[in-house]
Amino acid sequence: KKKKKKKSPKTEVSGAMSEELLQRAEAAEKALADLTLKYETEKKEWKKKLDDAFDEVRQARQREEKLSARVRKAEEAKEAAELAEDERLAALLAATEQEAIDADWTRPGFNLAQRVEKMTGGTLSKEIRITARKAEGWVNKVGQMRKAWKKRWFVFDLDNKTVRYYEDPGKPEKGSIPFESITRVYSPPESTRSQADAGLHLFVIDTLPRTYFCSANTVEAMKLWIEVLATVSQAYASERRSTLRRVSVGALKQLPTA
Repeated sequence: KKKKKKKSPKTEVSGAMSEELLQRAEAAEKALADLTLKYETEKKEWKKKLDDAFDEVRQARQREEKLSARVRKAEEAKEAAELAEDERLAALLAATEQEAIDADWTRPGFNLAQRVEKMTGGTLSKEIRITARKAEGWVNKVGQMRKAWKKRWFVFDLDNKTVRYYEDPGKPEKGSIPFESITRVYSPPESTRSQADAGLHLFVIDTLPRTYFCSANTVEAMKLWIEVLATVSQAYASERRSTLRRVSVGALKQLPTA
């Protein structure tokens, strides 16, 4: 029988060292694997955080762009509205100024017939003859002394600046009303009339010296006389000036400041 060789002490030490080195290598590999896993995990977490941050920035920019677009749209709409309002005011001012010019019976070329036709929409009456400078027709008038209705022939004359009235067209003048004395012309409300006046086509001429109570034969004739007489009344002229002034001031307030 062969005898087993005994390991030398040197061989035993070398084997122990190899075993220890192997264990150390395995431990190092495991530590490296753990670090690598931790690194990859943290890398993914930071990548997700960065992606989320970029998404938030992108969404914020999109919101900002949408808001900017809405602001631009609102500003454009405001500018368009302001421009339309400026145009409307300018047109209103021009129309009001033109109306004041058209209504000015003292200007050269004023045509009474055209003016009345425009103001009434072309509704005229055969009971009143209206020309470029005159209006004539029958009117019932309450007397100054005797409070009774009297039939009178009225002549509204732009050239003489008076309203003259006669018992008949060919007879002498019974009286006259200077234009400058006429303050207001109107039809009184039904609620203020007496029973005796019910159904009458009343109109009133207020003047500085007195008040004339008149009646036309038809509603159309009454409206025409009011329109004709109001052309030269002080209240009508004052109202036109006030309207023009209000429109002018309103338009000026809307103008942009420098």
